[in-house]
Amino acid sequence: MKKENYETGTKEKAVYYSYFLGQNMLYFIVNQYAMLYFTDYVGITAKVVGTIFLCARIWDAVDDPMFGVIVDKANMKKGKYKPWMNFVSIALPVVSFLLFCIPNIPMGGKIAFAAVIYVLWGMTYTISDVPGFAMATVMTKNISERNEMLATSRLFAVLGLMLVSLTIIPLSNRFGWTGAALIIGLAAMIFMNLQRRKVVEKYKAKEENVTLKKILSCLFHNKYLLIYYLCITLWLATSTSTLTLDYFTKYNLNDSSLVGVLMAAAVLPMMADALLVQGLIKKFGKNKVMIGTCIFYMIVLLAFNFAGYKNFSTVVIFMVLIGLSQGIFNVMYPMYTADCIEYGTWKSGERATGISFSVQTFTTKLGQAIASALVGFILDGTGFVPNAVQSEASLNGIFSMMTIVPFIGVAAMMFVFIFCYKLKDSDIAKFTEENAKRDAELKETEAR
Repeated sequence: MKKENYETGTKEKAVYYSYFLGQNMLYFIVNQYAMLYFTDYVGITAKVVGTIFLCARIWDAVDDPMFGVIVDKANMKKGKYKPWMNFVSIALPVVSFLLFCIPNIPMGGKIAFAAVIYVLWGMTYTISDVPGFAMATVMTKNISERNEMLATSRLFAVLGLMLVSLTIIPLSNRFGWTGAALIIGLAAMIFMNLQRRKVVEKYKAKEENVTLKKILSCLFHNKYLLIYYLCITLWLATSTSTLTLDYFTKYNLNDSSLVGVLMAAAVLPMMADALLVQGLIKKFGKNKVMIGTCIFYMIVLLAFNFAGYKNFSTVVIFMVLIGLSQGIFNVMYPMYTADCIEYGTWKSGERATGISFSVQTFTTKLGQAIASALVGFILDGTGFVPNAVQSEASLNGIFSMMTIVPFIGVAAMMFVFIFCYKLKDSDIAKFTEENAKRDAELKETEAR
């Protein structure tokens, strides 16, 4: 049964969420395991891999906003966002699979192949992310329903992470990394394509001559969108805990098979977050939940650093707490994007949805790429040698990326958020109401 004023049925929501399940299966296998595959199985040095990841994100600085502009300008016959989702439901699984198919050629060729496919993957992922989140804004105009959909989409995203974390090591041990990527890619393709016939755009964007200058003006005058994603960049760029997990289990704990246990310990609380965040927001408001999570996360990271990793049960407990903290951030940031879109629309009169969500996508990829590069540079700087017994300096470097590095990032994030982000939930409700009235008046004027 639909809740009062809810506009989207259960089946339509379910297949919309399945799109994010498949998308994040692919995101996770690339983000979590591409570096390990490149260093320990292909033989590319950690420093070179980190450089590839960082350079790819420099290109994204151009590519992501450019695609956001294309989305905002385009109004295709079958919709503004849906055609992109249909296309990328095939393209992203294919490109993700190719990333784990580096041929046995001289090292220079391996590096070039890895770099080209990784850049292509980043571009394809943008095409999957921007329209996917923006789709919620044309499926319903009910703010509570939209927030619920965005939160639940993060639940299915985390479910995708869980599926991969539990199956990737057994699959790679049995079929190799290429075989594992093929199996996961096919499963993700099925999940992403379930939305093809069921998900529809109920609201059409007003067709107008949207220029690049106009869209970019909307973006750069939306100070809260930029402030919030500066915060997210600071967090993601230092979120090295899960990125380091493969190295941590293999070298610090001397048992690669434990990565599935620790990943599950981190991911399961994220699934709970997707269900609990709505209640926390209703009780305390988004901003208090954000600040409270920062404080809790910092305490957890410091405690983990002092406790060490000699006791495995202690490590599991801290991974649960880390996952709990990260999950709240993951669930909330699409909500903040949608809020900032309402603020930008209220201020400028122009709704730059595509480019706003492209900032979210770019920030996610930029932060994760900086974190991956940081992992590569720290490994190289502490004398890491693939598939060998590590020095004390290297082991300490790996553990510092589980604790101290993310602590610094969360502290910086909280500082910027507290002193610079001033939007409240009551402000967003007012902006949304006024934007709706303005849209109605424009339609009435045009009808005359």
